[in-house]
Order: sequence, then C-alpha cells, then structure tokens
Amino acid sequence: MELDDIFTPHQEGTPEGQRVANRKARYRLLREERGLDQAEMAAQVGVDVTSWWQWERRGRLPRAVNLRRLHDLTGRDHRWLRGE
Repeated sequence: MELDDIFTPHQEGTPEGQRVANRKARYRLLREERGLDQAEMAAQVGVDVTSWWQWERRGRLPRAVNLRRLHDLTGRDHRWLRGE
C-alpha cells in the first residue's frame, strides 16, 4: 500500500471509489500516451505539476476550466475525463 492510498477519501467498491480509480488510471494513460512526465503534461494543460499529481495519483477531479483544457488537448469526452 502506498501513502497516497491511505489518504484517498473514497472506499474501493463504491461508485465514487470506482470513478476515482478510473480517473487515476486515465490521467496516467493520457500522459503516457504522449511520452511525457508529469511536469511536461502539466505544462501542456496549463497547470502546475502539483495539480497534475493530484489528478493522477490521488484521483482528484479537475476544476471545470481544466477539464475543458484537457478535452481540448486530448479530444477525450468530459465523462471519460471525470472517470465515468
């Protein structure tokens, strides 16, 4: 178990827990598809690396403006970006 797992506020097996797990995997996939590290991906989206880390490692939901930036950058659907 990683330290991040201890502080993730949602329990696995619940609908919200599944969305969080989906987001974590999907944001990592977005970054890896482009061959970028977290800092490079954050720069492309226009956020600081801490924000990207929160999305990818903790499954945090980006603010609406950042979801739009991600959609514009990646072409991914908003529901997909929210982990639905």
